[in-house]
Amino acid sequence: MEQIYTIFLLSIITCPVVVGIGTRWWLVDGRSRWAANRLRRKFQNLGDLRGKTLAEITAAVGKPYKIVSWRDNEATFSWDAGHRYHVVLRFQDDICQGVVGEIII
Repeated sequence: MEQIYTIFLLSIITCPVVVGIGTRWWLVDGRSRWAANRLRRKFQNLGDLRGKTLAEITAAVGKPYKIVSWRDNEATFSWDAGHRYHVVLRFQDDICQGVVGEIII
């Protein structure tokens, strides 16, 4: 009977610890990985990005977080998800010229 009390006491002590560790993982790591994978899949579903318009891409993946204009009709647009996935596309006259860079962490 004493073993049952010991097991019960240990479960009462360890259960909040396990739940706390799982919650921390989800809040810190899991959620950002989920967002990064989701954005990456959206880009993959578009296929070859060259020749697609800015409107087509933003309709599929959402608005970019950063825009840098280089010349009159040329700019780079950046998308970022949880600092785990980052992609930069180059556009000329609102037509995608291709991927400049992609970082997957």
